[in-house]
Amino acid sequence: MVRLIPMIYRNTSYPSGIRPRIREIPAHFDKEPPSFISLDYSLHTEYAYHPRKFNSPACQNLTHIINARDKNGIPRLWFNRQWTDEFVRFIRNFVGVQRPPKIIEIHPPFDDYMNIHGFIDLYKHFENQIKSIYPNVEILIENRYGSQYSGGEFIVSKVDDLKTLVDLIKRHGLELRIALDIPQLFSAHGLSIGRFSTYKIKSIFRQLYAIREYIMSIHLWGKCLGRNNRIVSHVGTFDSYFGGLKCQSIGTNPPTGNMIKRVFLEELYNLFDDGKERYFLPEVNNRSHLRSIVLDLINAGFKFV
Repeated sequence: MVRLIPMIYRNTSYPSGIRPRIREIPAHFDKEPPSFISLDYSLHTEYAYHPRKFNSPACQNLTHIINARDKNGIPRLWFNRQWTDEFVRFIRNFVGVQRPPKIIEIHPPFDDYMNIHGFIDLYKHFENQIKSIYPNVEILIENRYGSQYSGGEFIVSKVDDLKTLVDLIKRHGLELRIALDIPQLFSAHGLSIGRFSTYKIKSIFRQLYAIREYIMSIHLWGKCLGRNNRIVSHVGTFDSYFGGLKCQSIGTNPPTGNMIKRVFLEELYNLFDDGKERYFLPEVNNRSHLRSIVLDLINAGFKFV
């Protein structure tokens, strides 16, 4: 049986009977630190999608982080050793007097100034520093695809990138683990609404078996088609995502029950049916859409613990 530890994303709530005990806390470079955190939490650090104002109180006097931004204000992550030192300070500033984070989620740099080996050198230093402050924290890196940054692409996007990363984690004896964002992974491999195939889904999942023990968190969300058939992310269900449904039709059409959705759920279940509990983060901005996704998982045999 696949067992998932549910996490709270924003203010959406799970179906009755599922009681998450971990909350995701955004910790971006323009985010105000929370005044009080009542639950265990995952600190979701800067992910470099769009421009930032760098006006978080936790960013004050962090000149290397601020100066690493591109001309449009998009953060460049893991820019150099000084950036890494300041990133540790940013996290300490952001957490402040709150309880230590249970999880710190980080994100990869862009390939126009950093490669995977250079990143690992910086990350080793980061891990040593952050573990000296929060010895029990789990550090996860999320695969990323897509940004308004025009200088390069994220260095951890596709399955081969994840495999290379795991090889380096093993080689250097690091505690870093993976938060696998499945829709972003699909997008990196050219799969999206109207461009799915069961063959490609099976191929991607079966390549992940070699590294599944390093995957500690799963990110899932839906997509749907908005005006002019524009793809809308973080809104939608598995039915709209795999069936290509319009956003406004969700809830009025019955579940599609299409083969692609069925194969996806089967392959996802088989991949993580290894006795290991994993975190589950539903990046869904609609309560009814979250409910649909969670019920699909339960009907496929997943158990929330």
